Amino acid sequence: MIRQKFLGILMITLLCLLLTQVFAQAPKKVRFDGLYQTKTLYDSPSPYRSFLRFYTDSTVLYVSSIGKARVISKWFKKPFDDRYDCKGKI
Repeated sequence: MIRQKFLGILMITLLCLLLTQVFAQAPKKVRFDGLYQTKTLYDSPSPYRSFLRFYTDSTVLYVSSIGKARVISKWFKKPFDDRYDCKGKI
């Protein structure tokens, strides 16, 4: 359980860094009308994917799931009950 949470935090951190680099190089902006989804790795035994949803008020939702994006998008919206705040140094 702790390992899965750590991997989730690591994935979101890496994804945010990647998005920062991608958007710094391109004139595109973050979209607020859908989900961002990671790809599953072919050599990974885990079927989990990570999903991000951005809102204009700077809220970012994150979930890791084996579900399909079209199913997840129906319930993965604000208000979302699970909340984690990052404070201090990571």
